[in-house]
Amino acid sequence: MSLRHKNDITPITPITLIALITPMNISRKKPSYPLTPALRQYLRDYDREAPLPVSYADLRRFTGSFALLDRAGKDTLWETVYY
Repeated sequence: MSLRHKNDITPITPITLIALITPMNISRKKPSYPLTPALRQYLRDYDREAPLPVSYADLRRFTGSFALLDRAGKDTLWETVYY
């Protein structure tokens, strides 16, 4: 199993490898916002509203997560989760 994208020739750094295998606590979290009635109506008016096969509540039931780091090893403020 390769940990790199097929077109990526950058070697995996030790920091990236540690981030991939070490469980980390959430240090920062981006806020979530509810869908306003005006935005929902806009989506309906322009046929952009679609039912999703999974709900947001389903997505929140993950087993664990770790911080997603950029190539320099800095926290991107995104999380990678596993179920």
